[in-house]
Amino acid sequence: MKNIVLEVGDNEYPLLLQFLRTLQYVRINESVSVISPQENNQLMQLKRILQKQTSPLFKDISDPLAWQNAQRNEWA
Repeated sequence: MKNIVLEVGDNEYPLLLQFLRTLQYVRINESVSVISPQENNQLMQLKRILQKQTSPLFKDISDPLAWQNAQRNEWA
């Protein structure tokens, strides 16, 4: 199944909704989106996902080279 998201002005919404309900092959799932246009890009979505993580993505590494060597030597 494919989804289409339409952004319709408030004054055109009732007429469009009435038309879509006449189509047998259309299923309507009404939901209200509160995402602002600025948050609608991929970078903001990624930022929100990363903020929700419970564990840190990267460790606080003071010396990256020493950390990398330690990780590599762990498997040797």
